[in-house]
Amino acid sequence: TFANQNSDSNTDIYGATIGFNALIKGFELNGDFNITKGVDNRADSGPLAHIPPNFGKLEVIKNIGRWKGRFLFLYAGEKPANEFDYSGIDNLDETPLILSEDEQTWAGSPAWYTLNLSVQYQLNKMINLQFGIDNIMDMHYKTFGSGLSAAGRNFICSALLSF
Repeated sequence: TFANQNSDSNTDIYGATIGFNALIKGFELNGDFNITKGVDNRADSGPLAHIPPNFGKLEVIKNIGRWKGRFLFLYAGEKPANEFDYSGIDNLDETPLILSEDEQTWAGSPAWYTLNLSVQYQLNKMINLQFGIDNIMDMHYKTFGSGLSAAGRNFICSALLSF
């Protein structure tokens, strides 16, 4: 059985998040960058499970009268195959396969990003209309460890009625 909790030696998991919120010339800027690393100090342990690649976001919001625009950039760094756990918990077999004449190897998790855009209009005190496009570039990606492909390009139309 492979599991992080079965280690009888020190396991170190550390990380950091750097984030910011700013208002510059009427634009609201929000962002963060996250990094997590893990080390099992046993000589034969291999990489730890559940350690995601670097990831983060950048968001820009602008309000003009009754209009609100939002641009959102989401990203995740790559995680090479040699950093996936040996037990398969991180779903290495869900990553791209590299084929050569002699062997097959898993590529690991490639880096990805999405561009998302939305506009919102406050029609009156009771009605708020919104239109958005998520994953504008139609990137194929999987959130680390999920095993599920994320949504491709999609359009969102909504009306919020308050009464």
